[in-house]
Amino acid sequence: MKQDYLKKGIFLTLGGVLVLLGCLLLWNIRSILFLIFISLLLASGIRPVVNWLHKGPLNRSFAILIVYTLIFAILALIFYLTLPPLINEATNLIDTFSSQASTEEAIRNINNQVLKNGAMWVYQNIGNLAQQFIQVNQALNLGFSIFSGLFAGLTVFVVTYYWLTEREKVYPLFLSFIAPARQDKAREVWEGIEDKLGAWVRGELLMMLFIGALAGLGYVIIGVKYALALAVFAGLTELIPLV
Repeated sequence: MKQDYLKKGIFLTLGGVLVLLGCLLLWNIRSILFLIFISLLLASGIRPVVNWLHKGPLNRSFAILIVYTLIFAILALIFYLTLPPLINEATNLIDTFSSQASTEEAIRNINNQVLKNGAMWVYQNIGNLAQQFIQVNQALNLGFSIFSGLFAGLTVFVVTYYWLTEREKVYPLFLSFIAPARQDKAREVWEGIEDKLGAWVRGELLMMLFIGALAGLGYVIIGVKYALALAVFAGLTELIPLV
């Protein structure tokens, strides 16, 4: 009897350790899992369009490339409309709050002569070095962020392409872990989930387009500056409540 309890205790302990290690592994690869999830969402959203194009003379790979071209064209249009105004506004903001004349004027208004001289010396000698260091650090961070974003985007599109082309081959692999009597039901549930997710993605894209178009029309009517950029931003922020 004691041996049975001992064995159960060992199995429970090993099971708990394995669960903790599994959770730790999932936590460490959470960014990869997130990219895979986004890829499956994108694949579910564009699969009906790919299937519709594939019914004609186009093969599946070429149909996917046509959809990708349309997506890239839309993204390029969004960047074209939003980046110049954002860069311009950010530059004006930095110039306003980091003006050398404004800083020197603030230092000259210090009543204590010793403190004023010390502050001016620090600003003129150390401030420039600090500013250069901040600029270099910001440039490195910006470059790393751009590279990470491009790599993540490339990963999403590659995984999406793989899933759309190899979906029917991957299905049996996942279904092999399920009892044969339940595989048909599991496949039905899986396809139902994909259909619902795809409809949700297309609905969200349609809602973003609708909100962006109405916002842009309103901005143009009332004469708001950067109406198109703000309209794109309004459309993108439609995703915020769901993120």
